[in-house]
Amino acid sequence: MTKPNDDHEIALTSAHWGELKDRWAELVCDSMDPKSMEQFVYETIREGLDDLTATESVRQFEDAFDRETVDQVVRDITSEKSSRLGIVIGDDPCYS
Repeated sequence: MTKPNDDHEIALTSAHWGELKDRWAELVCDSMDPKSMEQFVYETIREGLDDLTATESVRQFEDAFDRETVDQVVRDITSEKSSRLGIVIGDDPCYS
């Protein structure tokens, strides 16, 4: 049994704990307006990329989008006209 560590000591089985987490997630989602949900999704995706290298990120992008889209985004952010000038994929020959 799982016991949350707070002043409301509740003993839950693993199944109940899983159901509680699902219900809590549903309640949080239901209470969010579209703008808040968009911000949450954006932040979650952005934070998920923090643990990846640029090359790993680009490979993950390629799994979700076609190569042409990925190449266009990389060109856009690395062009001299971009305000986000910088090296995104380093010297990896796979992406030159």
